[in-house]
Amino acid sequence: MMCQAPGITEGRRPVPESGEVPEEFGFILDNVQSLLSLNGSTFTYYPDPEFETFGASGVLEIKPGSPIILKGRNLIPAGSGNARLNYSVLIGGQPCPVTVSEGQLLCDSADMTGQHRVTIRVGGLEYSPGTLQIYADRALSLPAIVAIGMGGSLLSWRS
Repeated sequence: MMCQAPGITEGRRPVPESGEVPEEFGFILDNVQSLLSLNGSTFTYYPDPEFETFGASGVLEIKPGSPIILKGRNLIPAGSGNARLNYSVLIGGQPCPVTVSEGQLLCDSADMTGQHRVTIRVGGLEYSPGTLQIYADRALSLPAIVAIGMGGSLLSWRS
């Protein structure tokens, strides 16, 4: 059985990055009295991860196969014991392998083109920093080809 816990910061000050150990906490479940008050527990809670958006436009332009850097805060809990959160990143619904560091997630994009929404999932939370615009990997862009052609024709015309 999986149960989504309600937020704990409503009407409270923000949780510090180092975590917070409550003096007392408990769970209210139907007809379960033993979990109403859990004193002296080593339970620690940490602030939720936060992610930066892809600039003001919300769009990040990349080439196929380029790494995607998702910047954020509170990505790794400060607690002891090498606690890690289980992140998953989706590019347009396709999973992207993720490497987690203190302030960023690194994701290797698939060889795809077009516009795709980025979704980050951790625990019961879901974030979207924006959309990727993945351009086909071309040697030269169309404006560059036109400029080279015009320059070449001008040089041959002057000769």
